[in-house]
Amino acid sequence: MDTQLSESLKLCRNHNFFTVESNEIIDNIIAYDQYISFISLSLTKIKLKKKSSFFWLLLLLSGDIEKNPGPSSIGCFQNKKGLHFAHININSLLPKIDELRYFIRNNNIAVLGITESKLDTSIYNSEIQIEGYELLRCDRNRHGGGVACYIRRNLCFNIKNVFPENIENIFVDILLPKTKPFTVGILYRPPTQHDFVKVLSSKLDLLSPEKNDIFILGDLNINTLCNGMNLFDKNSNHFNENITLSPLFKQYRELCVSFSMKQIISFPTRITSNSLSLIDHVLTNASNMISSSGVIDIGISDHQMIYCTRKLVRSRFDIHKNIRCRSFENYDATSFVDILRLCNFPNYETYGDINHAYSDFIGKLTNSIDKVAPTKVIRPKSRSEDWFDGEICNAIKIKKKRLKKFKRTRLAIDEEHYKESKTTVRNLINFKKKSYFETKLKENIGKPKELWKTLKNLGLPQKSTSGVNICLKTNEKTSFDAKENANIFKNFFSNLARNLFLKLPEASKKFGKNSLHLYYKKFNLDKNNFSFCSVSNEVVLKIILNLYLCKTSGIDKISAKFIKDGATVLALPISQIFNLSIKLSSFPDDCKISKLKPLFKKGSKIDPKNYRPISLLPIISKILEKLVHDQTQNYLDKNEILYDYQSGFRKNFSTNYCLAYLNDKISKGFDTGIYTGMILIDLQKAFDTINHSILLEKMTFIGFSEKTIKWFKSYLIDRKFIVHVNEATSDPGDLCCGVPQGSILGPLLFLLYVNDMPQAIKSELLLYADDSCILFQHKDINVIQKQLNEDFSNLCDWFVDNKLSIHFGEDKTKSILFASKWKVKKASKLEITYKSIAIKQHSKVTYLGCILDETLSGESMALNVINKISSKIKFLYRNERFLTPGLKRLLCNSLIQPHFDYACSSWYPYLTQNLKNKIQIMQNKCIRFCLQLDNRSHIGLNELEKINWLNTNDRYRQNLCTIVFNSLHGNCPLYISKMFDVVQQGNRSTRFSYLKLSQPFRKTNMGQKSLSYTCPGEWNKLCNSLKKCETVNTFKHQLKKHFLDFLRTLLKN
Repeated sequence: MDTQLSESLKLCRNHNFFTVESNEIIDNIIAYDQYISFISLSLTKIKLKKKSSFFWLLLLLSGDIEKNPGPSSIGCFQNKKGLHFAHININSLLPKIDELRYFIRNNNIAVLGITESKLDTSIYNSEIQIEGYELLRCDRNRHGGGVACYIRRNLCFNIKNVFPENIENIFVDILLPKTKPFTVGILYRPPTQHDFVKVLSSKLDLLSPEKNDIFILGDLNINTLCNGMNLFDKNSNHFNENITLSPLFKQYRELCVSFSMKQIISFPTRITSNSLSLIDHVLTNASNMISSSGVIDIGISDHQMIYCTRKLVRSRFDIHKNIRCRSFENYDATSFVDILRLCNFPNYETYGDINHAYSDFIGKLTNSIDKVAPTKVIRPKSRSEDWFDGEICNAIKIKKKRLKKFKRTRLAIDEEHYKESKTTVRNLINFKKKSYFETKLKENIGKPKELWKTLKNLGLPQKSTSGVNICLKTNEKTSFDAKENANIFKNFFSNLARNLFLKLPEASKKFGKNSLHLYYKKFNLDKNNFSFCSVSNEVVLKIILNLYLCKTSGIDKISAKFIKDGATVLALPISQIFNLSIKLSSFPDDCKISKLKPLFKKGSKIDPKNYRPISLLPIISKILEKLVHDQTQNYLDKNEILYDYQSGFRKNFSTNYCLAYLNDKISKGFDTGIYTGMILIDLQKAFDTINHSILLEKMTFIGFSEKTIKWFKSYLIDRKFIVHVNEATSDPGDLCCGVPQGSILGPLLFLLYVNDMPQAIKSELLLYADDSCILFQHKDINVIQKQLNEDFSNLCDWFVDNKLSIHFGEDKTKSILFASKWKVKKASKLEITYKSIAIKQHSKVTYLGCILDETLSGESMALNVINKISSKIKFLYRNERFLTPGLKRLLCNSLIQPHFDYACSSWYPYLTQNLKNKIQIMQNKCIRFCLQLDNRSHIGLNELEKINWLNTNDRYRQNLCTIVFNSLHGNCPLYISKMFDVVQQGNRSTRFSYLKLSQPFRKTNMGQKSLSYTCPGEWNKLCNSLKKCETVNTFKHQLKKHFLDFLRTLLKN
């Protein structure tokens, strides 16, 4: 093309068409008739071989053609084969994410690297997520730096952690079928980082020990242009030697030569009116595998996007997937009920086989559903946001044209026009987005489901879902076949419990039938105390109507919506199936098949150990389980069988109460000058390793009848599962042990299994499902150490006898010693061991989501709460323009206040005044946000009343009083109620005999912060009318009004 252009310029000079000085074309305005005349004259005079040169010139003069144009920014990769890797220094990702989504949606990019993302932890993944892509981040702060990477979800990849923390990078191995793995990395070098090349050189060998292909994209801030000349010779792997090189560039050159790397971008990546630079690079040791590379004009940043395309061995890499689902286009609930009535369900209680009855019922139900909502196959498509319309697209096209013109001319006026277009696009996006979400949010007031769905589209923090393509490595072989991977997971989950059993030491046999008999003897239970009762269809109807529609269907693909819509018809046959089930002591086999979906946790994505299964059961199965659960729970509650300090999965119990009791006990120890030693125990796969024989044997001692135990045996044994991966399902797998995860009965059965655990120890045991801790108090650390060692050893023996495994690795099981500051300093370390395994002592631990430090200062928990609240406030401010005052208040109540309320009685009273002030400052920020006040506005009583909030200290006091209220009304655990003693009012017997509580004596400041001391003090301050409230909601409402009135009186005085 350069030769053709030279010939064209010579031709034009000979015809005196325009002046060329210093090899630069001066743009001239040519009269139309002169232009036409010149074309005619030229075509007749020049030879045919020079016509191509002439037309090259005409294209350049047209004003919209570049000498080296590169691909268009829209749809630039759609018809190109291969894997496309791209990178852009975006100079702050968040404000440009909508425009970036538009670009990605119209292109087929495999990996997109972002540098200078300028993100921090206050920005959630949901705000910058791109549909169809997995997001990886390496943040610095909001002021500079940071790296992000978007990887297409149909690609399998494995994250590589090679570089030290001071290098901003993301590296992944891309795994493809029939292709060696290759590495793609995103790098950013700040201009001031002078050791970057040295560190990069030291780590390149570790990136690919097997010498696989490497592709590194990023902004390295190493300019390879000098006076318009590329320092890299584009025709070889060498460098132009005629230019004086900087020391940094020399290091960079040596790196490329040493590792046979080539920098393949040859055009400027950052263009201003007075400079050209090439600082965004693509480095690779496999340039022969690159089919194309270059720069792309997208106009999002002051940097150009760079790209390269790697050849694929496979001619086509399918990125689409089909999904089978039900069509609700013609669905009508009334018609569905009419069809169900025509089914004429028989009386299933007369059947002699539960499987036959259940199969008949499901068959009729499925046929009815197929008539109103048939299945169909769809291919999900990436759609633009509703507000991103044609007007925005046209503005982006205009901006792109002006950018190209500025790149060609580099005139200040063209740069100004381009910047005007950038501003226009940004303002247009903000306006359209604001108008759309304002309207949608107003429309959905009073529709909670639609409202929260709209807020999630704004980037509201939500649980991540695993939608990535899964490939697994077993026995040094990587599998890409979905069916094969599903079976790998099936084998892994099936063998998980068996492998843990094999690692267990020999049983101590101390905790068997005899110990169970002694433990449950105190309950005076007969063997046939508990049997199931038949249920009416009214009971079943009530359960059906309380179903959550969001629950995912099981293997039968019958969703809760159909069950709920047909409740009036379905309640009777379901009640008959349940009654038949308890009559025959048999559970339907089809209800014992669960669908497992692997959910990635952390670590290597190709290792099945790093996935945990999510179990999905049929909705009908959950209804049957709910009926059994309610009857079983009533029996256990009536006979007070469950361990008093078991706080998991029980009505009126919670983590808040468990933590409140624990902190009260520790702080009372501070008051009496004693130490508190504590061991936190972590079990491996506790729910999945329950031994069925042991569980059924324990039911005998709890008083279950033989028929009831036979039903539970049918429920537990011969359970199967299938694994669902990438739209493929595994062969059925067997579950030899464990309680069904995702079930209604599973948690209750687990509580029964561990209910006799307290018999193994003399120390105090606190349980929340499988989260357990033992604590012992004494003034002598040696006594504590001896007792904890003895109890921990016995507890480990109990676990072994009950086929449960303790997790000793990764600091999962740990210890801590609580005491005052001066006692902690002089205290010796706790030495807790079990069969030569040492339990590490920590200065702070996390138990049930609350951070506890050894001096019970509450500082770590307070800082954690402040950070979380700060992130949420920043999110709300970023979206303030979309929210009405009412929505602001709703979001603050839903997203922010729970962080302060959680277990506040366990950490707030121990804070320094400085930390309490910081918590109050965070609340003041929320109030200013809700009331649209400036940052320096004073927050007082008027502002609190407008938002109907209490200040943080009064909110803490409200929580204390609520604990007392629930305690006195029997709505909390017995271990909380025992903390408070009612003052007897002489010989008078009144209806409200709990109007005053006795306050125990505490001699130290820490003792006076304990729950058992502060709660009576706050309760006794309340007026009698408040104490006489009948419901907790009324009490909390009246208490809030009382505190605000008191504050008003205080301010007047």
